[in-house]
Amino acid sequence: MAEHLLDVKGVIGSNPIPPTFDIDIPIVYTKGTLIIINNFMKATLHIKVDKDIKQKSAKLADRLGLSLSAIINASLRNFIKTETFTVSNGESMTPYMESWLSEIEKDRKTGKNTSGPFSSTKELKVHLSK
Repeated sequence: MAEHLLDVKGVIGSNPIPPTFDIDIPIVYTKGTLIIINNFMKATLHIKVDKDIKQKSAKLADRLGLSLSAIINASLRNFIKTETFTVSNGESMTPYMESWLSEIEKDRKTGKNTSGPFSSTKELKVHLSK
């Protein structure tokens, strides 16, 4: 395995870089494969998933205006933050959501942080304009 540094100046892809911007990118040749190591705080993760799962999840992510990469990053961040991994067929609340709903229910029972009930939209609008 041989390692070299590639000095990139002027252009990366089609995006011009200011002349003062120089980058040294490590290049590794191994077993006939050229590997460019990206040290810009990102890593490549190769995983195997069922083809239909990838297609369905990519389609859903696209509908939400997100990339599949963003979905996976968010899932991994949540895994790190909560140190939990949940597999379920049904909806379940997170401990944070349960505590939040418990607070809301307590406020509802004590009349704290609530408004109404209102008998008409006009009455509601008057209340909101105060």
